Amino acid sequence: MQNITGDVLVIGGGVAGMEAVYAAVQAGARVVQVLKRRIGQSGSSSYIVTEASGYGLADGARDPDDSPAVHFQDIMEAGHGMADPRLVKILVERAPETKPHLENLGVRFETDNTGSYLVTQGCFGSKPRNYTLRDHGTRIILALASHTDQTRTTIVEQCMITDLIVDDGICLGALALLETGEEVRIKTKATILCTGGAGNLFSTTLNPHDVIGDGYALGLKAGADLMNLEFMQFGCGICTPGFSILNSWIWSLHPNVTDNNHNDIFGGVLPPTISKEMVMDRKSTHYPFSSENISRYVEIAIQKSRIGGNEFPHGGVSLDVSEQLASAYPGSLQLFKDMWEISNKWYISHGIDVAKGPIGINCFAHAVNGGMKIDTKAQTSIEGLYAAGEAAAGPHGADRLGGNMLPNCVVFGSIAGKQAAQYALHGHNTRHTSKWDTLAESILERRKKVLDAPGPRSNPKKCMPEIKRQMGLYMMTVRTASHLQDLQSMLFQNKESFLRHGLPNHHPFLPFESMHAIITASLMVDAALQRKESRGSHFREDFPETDGQYGSPYIQTKKNLSDFKEIL
Repeated sequence: MQNITGDVLVIGGGVAGMEAVYAAVQAGARVVQVLKRRIGQSGSSSYIVTEASGYGLADGARDPDDSPAVHFQDIMEAGHGMADPRLVKILVERAPETKPHLENLGVRFETDNTGSYLVTQGCFGSKPRNYTLRDHGTRIILALASHTDQTRTTIVEQCMITDLIVDDGICLGALALLETGEEVRIKTKATILCTGGAGNLFSTTLNPHDVIGDGYALGLKAGADLMNLEFMQFGCGICTPGFSILNSWIWSLHPNVTDNNHNDIFGGVLPPTISKEMVMDRKSTHYPFSSENISRYVEIAIQKSRIGGNEFPHGGVSLDVSEQLASAYPGSLQLFKDMWEISNKWYISHGIDVAKGPIGINCFAHAVNGGMKIDTKAQTSIEGLYAAGEAAAGPHGADRLGGNMLPNCVVFGSIAGKQAAQYALHGHNTRHTSKWDTLAESILERRKKVLDAPGPRSNPKKCMPEIKRQMGLYMMTVRTASHLQDLQSMLFQNKESFLRHGLPNHHPFLPFESMHAIITASLMVDAALQRKESRGSHFREDFPETDGQYGSPYIQTKKNLSDFKEIL
């Protein structure tokens, strides 16, 4: 057993986590950072699934009429009532400050052959404000790591947080496990959750394997409030011959899209007044699925092919744009011309030649728009527990602007780091620390009962794939009450099986990842069931219209999962 002490615990190693570490150290704190993998590998920030990422900030570089006020309006409109205006205001006002901050650390934004910054217009945005970054967030992560005072940080890699230690509404640190199975006890005065999203709850995802909703489950078990977990970004990706996001410009060429029976996937899906060309033209303007416009029929048609069992062996449908490319290249469509060179180079380097013939595409889980409910100091409803990045809700809403996630991670990672350090160094109430060991032993005793339950072991090789399969079918872009209720029952049965027969123990992390997955999936399904309407990224086929009575975020607490009280 290892015992580690510090002022601030940062859980996660993506952009939000690295910025939180950097800011907390700068503020004078001693920081403990825990990562499930290694720096530069953990989380979605360093998981590269496209040729470049946008970094949105409204400095008027491409359009003098752009400003933080315009950026604010864009986010609020895309949020459809689900974004927190206080947090959005902070994001848009501080985002421009992050660019010189990152450049001073050595982060290079892409330029054209004249030396001008490459700035594009992101999904759902009204102005071009997205600076271009290669390698997604990896450059930011490595730059922050190289400029953080290592003498004031304790980095624990290949380690998983299993429980937060909370007493009387105050977070006092955490329990963790190394990959070797060795127990780690971490005593700190403040904790920051930067654990990312939950993409690996789905059978098809644009997230790495370690992103499975740990932070949401940890927060809920600790007593933190969550919101907006029904809102998650889904979009089209290439699943064969390679793996990549399917760039939205491809839809502007009106490709042929067919199922395993060689039928047009749009047949029987579109209303009589809407053509598939109209749908594709609208889809070419933004990548993520949204129920707010007719582009939704692209993902709905793909998903209905999957649900109906008409998908190809690779798990999706076939898209063929070879004929259109042969006649259009270099083309007259401006969107196509702007994107072709950089996108095609990326595709070819990943074994994908869209000009040669059919490719396989599918709907993929991307980023969660919700998470822990935080205030303007990035603190959750638990004192001493902070959250940033994809683990936190508020800066986004029902839909999220393209290019907003990375600056969100930097802005709120910095706020969380500074505020946690200030709380730890100056505002921490020490009256609870004497109970730390007693609280830890109580958690470990309860955990042992679950891990060592009598009877045959649950089989993770059956449990997790089935959860991911059903989540991929019924919690993606087409949701109905009957399917969501079936999902709830399946998740509850898996939880009951674990409690009766013990958790799988083939790897030290697996029992806790399995339970965190069930808790987070249950939260997401509960939120989707409660929202009996369609709004942004949430589409209920049985309630296809927006309903004003659901015009505010749905807040979730432990009582939302009362059936899971044995493990919360």
